[in-house]
Amino acid sequence: MSKAKKGKLEINNLRRLRVSVDDLEKRLRMVGISNIEDVKYGTTENNGEFGYELYPEAKPITKKDMELMLKSYLPKPNRDVSSGVKRISLEGDQTESHRDEVPTQLQ
Repeated sequence: MSKAKKGKLEINNLRRLRVSVDDLEKRLRMVGISNIEDVKYGTTENNGEFGYELYPEAKPITKKDMELMLKSYLPKPNRDVSSGVKRISLEGDQTESHRDEVPTQLQ
C-alpha cells in the first residue's frame, strides 16, 4: 500500500496502516531523507520497513556518476604529462645549514 506518491503523502493509506505523519517523517529522517517531496514513491515492505524511490535530482551521487562528471570536465591529456618533468637530485646540492645536526626534539 502506497504511503507517498509523487512527493505527496497519501493520508488515507497512512490511516489504514495506522502510521502517523510524524512517524513517517521520523522514518524518512532515519534513512537520510529530509524532504517528503524528494520521494517519488513510498510503500510499506513485507517486513514493515518503509521502501522508497527518490526523484533523480534527489538521489545521492555515486562513484560512477562522479567519474563521468570528472571525465567531462577534465579530459584525458593527449600526451603523457610526466614525460616533460625534469628530475632534480638534491644529493649534492645541500648547503652548510642542511648538514648541521638535527636537534633531538625534532628527531
